[in-house]
Amino acid sequence: GQIHICFGYPGASTDTETKYSLSLLNIILGSGMSSLLFKEVREKRGLAYDIESKQYNLNQCGYLTVTAGLSQKKLNESIELIENIMSNCYQQIDKSTLNKAKNMLKGRLIISMEDTLSIAEFNATSQRFGTANNFEDHLEKVNNVKIDEIKEIARTNFTEFKPNIAILGPVKELYSSRIPSSVHI
Repeated sequence: GQIHICFGYPGASTDTETKYSLSLLNIILGSGMSSLLFKEVREKRGLAYDIESKQYNLNQCGYLTVTAGLSQKKLNESIELIENIMSNCYQQIDKSTLNKAKNMLKGRLIISMEDTLSIAEFNATSQRFGTANNFEDHLEKVNNVKIDEIKEIARTNFTEFKPNIAILGPVKELYSSRIPSSVHI
């Protein structure tokens, strides 16, 4: 059978500069087939049917999630591996990885500006929260993220904070005595 799992980590609110670092960190971790989570959990170990991360910037807070579809039989191994990748990802970020993420994010932003609804949403959000005044400012803020900033955010958010974990599927009946201590059921 299949289990669906979601890890929740601290993020950034819409009005903070750290949202740019977290956007890049999200791409490095789980946005695409070249991401750390996809390569390690799905491709190398074959533990997930699907795995990705997403970043959510809200008015007064934000969060980053990692979601995965996993085999019931590999639940504990998968949880431990995902937690290990998250808590150690700051050690795997180098300039090349960061530049690749910057190019990917800028490319996605540029393509999104081909849609009138996306342009309207960008302008409304910028106006509402007093963030980047125009699209070029937004791209510049992405370019200005430094490797030390992104590593520190990764270390702080994924090492100093334990994730909130939600699991959907027949877990309690099968695994209640074997679920890692980081998971509360």
